[in-house]
Amino acid sequence: MGRVFEARHCPTRGGPRRLDPPYKTPIRLLDVAFLVGASNIDVLLCYCLMKDPLVRFSVAIGGELLQKFDRYREEHRYPNRSEAVRGLMRAALIQDVIADDASEAMGVLTLIYDHHASRVGDRLTEIQHLHLNRVVTTTHVHLDARRCLEVILLRGPARLVRELADSLIGTKGVETGRLVLAPAEPIPERGHSHEHGPDHSH
Repeated sequence: MGRVFEARHCPTRGGPRRLDPPYKTPIRLLDVAFLVGASNIDVLLCYCLMKDPLVRFSVAIGGELLQKFDRYREEHRYPNRSEAVRGLMRAALIQDVIADDASEAMGVLTLIYDHHASRVGDRLTEIQHLHLNRVVTTTHVHLDARRCLEVILLRGPARLVRELADSLIGTKGVETGRLVLAPAEPIPERGHSHEHGPDHSH
């Protein structure tokens, strides 16, 4: 028997042909090869996408913690508990990555300041010019007659992004500042990945 693939774009002797709509049920690779008339399985592999299997696991939880989790799920509009758990897992992995000083990060820095206060605008600009390799772009908005909002997009090793953000937030005349960090690169998968039989568990 062939391996199971999700068939989307598969080649035929007359050129690529779309299997539309994509098959929702698993199709054996040899069946797909026969179906589309492919003569080279290696070429077929380039067009057929293997779907990562979902792994079911159970979590024992109850009482007040479960009630709070369900309220969290409803407030954040997750359709079910599984999606809420996945969201929390992704958030935890992101925090783990950006906690590494050497990890490549994107930072969104939001500043609010009084532009009449001691050349604050000039000082912020000077600091950014000293770090051109870290500053991606800036957006400036006038909030009222005195106060301005500036959003600065930063990129670089997490530690350097945090240090630059701290120097901008600490500039005299800045009322408030907030930095939000996100990984600039895909989060690496951890652990091992292999197919399990029906009786295999961790």
